[in-house]
Amino acid sequence: MGGPNSIGIPNTLNAAYDPLSTTPNTAGFVDYLTRGYGLLQNLGANIVLKLETEDEKASIAYLTAPMPASSNTSDPFLQIWTLTLPFLLLLIFIPPVYNTVFLIVREKESRIKESMRMMGMKDSAYWLSWYCYYSCISFMICLLAWCVLLINCIEHSNIFLVFVFFLFYAQAVFAEITFLASLFENSKFSGLVGTLIYFGF
Repeated sequence: MGGPNSIGIPNTLNAAYDPLSTTPNTAGFVDYLTRGYGLLQNLGANIVLKLETEDEKASIAYLTAPMPASSNTSDPFLQIWTLTLPFLLLLIFIPPVYNTVFLIVREKESRIKESMRMMGMKDSAYWLSWYCYYSCISFMICLLAWCVLLINCIEHSNIFLVFVFFLFYAQAVFAEITFLASLFENSKFSGLVGTLIYFGF
């Protein structure tokens, strides 16, 4: 019952207990209570009872209660961490976003790119140089942030996957940097406004 494609019925194939959960999972109980499955089960039980006892007044009361569980230990650090980690990840990339957007727009403003293109440089080499420049900086930022998180923060997570997640986020930020740099012609406010747009996104 409750296979992977079932709708509204709790999936009984899932594990009954998650050792990393900080709060009881009541979603299955709420689905069972509100989707009508319990009422149908009670109706069937009442029909069987009346047929077996041959008593029209026999009935089974419908009562629902969540499955009793042992007391769990609440971890307020983990609950706060799930909200602050994305925000901190956003903040640590503000300096490279500001600096890279400003430098790309300044090169565009001073026509350095066009001068190098006249000397035979291809666009792929130009953007590859910016990608390597940003990747070196973002790799150091990711490595530093990852090393800080290794101290009692990501004990129950795969530390390699956390580092890979940071690197992928950094690469996504570079794509946003190239988009932001295309919006500006003047480098004076490009870094500040680009950073605000990045923060707003």
